[in-house]
Order: sequence, then C-alpha cells, then structure tokens
Amino acid sequence: MFIDSNFFISAISDTGIVGERARTMSKTVTGTTSPLVIDEVAWKIKKIDLSIVKTSIKAIYNNPRIRVQGVHPLAGLEMIRLMEEHHLKPRDALHVAVMRAINETEILSNDDDFDHVPGIKRVAF
Repeated sequence: MFIDSNFFISAISDTGIVGERARTMSKTVTGTTSPLVIDEVAWKIKKIDLSIVKTSIKAIYNNPRIRVQGVHPLAGLEMIRLMEEHHLKPRDALHVAVMRAINETEILSNDDDFDHVPGIKRVAF
C-alpha cells in the first residue's frame, strides 16, 4: 500500500476523529511512501513547528513497516500522461507514477482524486 501525505499529516496534526483514526492505523500500517510525500509532510507541518518536522520525518524513516521509495527520473513523463488522462494534480500524478513503477495498486489516502484512476484502489482512513 502506498501511503499518501494526508495520512501522515492527519496523524501528526489533526486533533479530530480523522487524526485519531490515522494515529491508530499508524501503529500497524505497512506500506511504501516516497520523498515527494516526505516533502509534502514537511511543507505542511513546518507551519506548526520545525522541530515537529524533524521528529515526524525521522519517525517515518525509522519505521520498519514503511519503505521510502525513490522516484524514477522519467516519472515526470508518466506524470504528464496521468494528468492528461485522469485530470490529476501534478503531485497526485507523480504518486500514481511511483505506485505503478513498483506495481502498487492501493493508496492510503483521503484524497478522492485517486478514485478516478483505473487500477488504483483508495483506502480511506
């Protein structure tokens, strides 16, 4: 399962029910993410506190159940195709490109834009 940034961001900063679900799931979730997701998490969380960014990013990298997958140099070309075909935002299209490169079909995300991509199953939290 590919783990989208909104899962990590919710677990870190959402004090409501969505954040609680993300925090509960984070204790057992196994999956893959990418440096693009790490960037998104840092961008959102730095508005709260830079020390939380450091702690959160280290926790992702140190979690043995989460693998950070690099991005292939040609992923940008796949991104363009996915943007055109499925009307995805650039970052979402890059996530799908990474997923396809590693044969991943599920994404842990509350972003329903992924629902319109054939072959991708979104798992909401």
